[in-house]
Amino acid sequence: MIPNASLRALLERHIPYHRLEDAQMPVHIITTELKTGLAFDISSGPAIPALLASTAIPGVFPPVTIGRRTLVDGGIASHTPIAAAIELGATRIYVLPVSYTWLNQEPTNALGMALHALARFVEQKVDIEVAAHRNVADIHVLGAADLHPVSPADFSRTKELIERGYKSTLRYLDASPAPVRAPAPATDRKALGFDPSPARAA
Repeated sequence: MIPNASLRALLERHIPYHRLEDAQMPVHIITTELKTGLAFDISSGPAIPALLASTAIPGVFPPVTIGRRTLVDGGIASHTPIAAAIELGATRIYVLPVSYTWLNQEPTNALGMALHALARFVEQKVDIEVAAHRNVADIHVLGAADLHPVSPADFSRTKELIERGYKSTLRYLDASPAPVRAPAPATDRKALGFDPSPARAA
């Protein structure tokens, strides 16, 4: 329904490298191969096509062809790619789940019911994947920030939501057995991940 030209232009303006292997820290982008429905990890090659593929929500953004593969949003095959992180050598994993604030409200229309069902499905998939890998990695699921319902299409409160999510995550990390300091809240260009400095925390 929506061409990805604007998203591509945004990425071209801000990403400081052209290829994923040129990033200051290893980058692994999970996509879904449209033909097989399987997750496909991209860790090298042109950055922008990989990112466009990873955000190609079916029915919203067009699929992206890389090589012989047609790729869409990685969340289709693996919403929380814990298994991929373990295969790449991760022994401690922090999962920051998407906060579906409308779960706290009773749906009042067909769209609301669809969103509610989708959110429950995603929530259950995260729980299942975490449980399946508890014995092979130290997995921490961060709590979602306590927020009033905000539409996914409403960007007017983006800064507020990022800051509240950042503070909520800091509280969790400070209370964990092995505290990890989070980077600054992502309210500017550098903190959003476009800073070539290697000093960001994982």
